[in-house]
Parts: sequence; structure tokens; C-alpha cells
Amino acid sequence: MRMARLRLRACDYEEVQVVVETGIGLGVFAGKAIGIDETVRALSARAIRQVLEEDGRTYRNICAVVFALPIFGVDYRNGKRQDTYQAFVDEFNESNYQGSIPVLIAD
Repeated sequence: MRMARLRLRACDYEEVQVVVETGIGLGVFAGKAIGIDETVRALSARAIRQVLEEDGRTYRNICAVVFALPIFGVDYRNGKRQDTYQAFVDEFNESNYQGSIPVLIAD
């Protein structure tokens, strides 16, 4: 959560109005080789959602957040897609995101 909070505070300080998060490193480099990729993606999505909900009203400049999360290869586990895009969609939908800043999750 610290990194998510730091990134958003820095963007707000620099007067960024639309933050675009790419999720670089949450796919290939998320620990797939050792089996922790799903956990890494889920924790990353939860951290940014929680920070947006907790701190969103304090940002003076940020008006929206876009998650641009390309889908390169699709793996399935237990009948569920395992990619960064799906992890973020699941986190924001299943938690019923309550933040004051609108969020767009795009492929």
C-alpha cells in the first residue's frame, strides 16, 4: 500500500489530473515461475483500491484513474482467467469500489 499511496501522492503533487497505471511487472515478472503471480496481482489491485478509497477525497488534482492492463497470454486456473486485467476487474467489482475518484480498467 505504501507504494500505491506514494505514487498517487506524487501524481497529485505534480498536478496530474488523470493517472494512468500500467501494471508493468504484474504479469511476466509477478512470480509465475514460483507460483505467486496470482497473489502478487491480487495484492497490487487491493492496495491501489484501498488507497483510492481511503485517500481519494484528499487529492486536489486527481480526477480519474485509468488502469491500462494489456492481456498478452491467457492462463486459466480453476476455470478462471489469470491475468492482471482480470485481477483488477475482480478486485474493484467484488469489493464494490466506494472511492470518490472514478476508475476505468481497460485492456
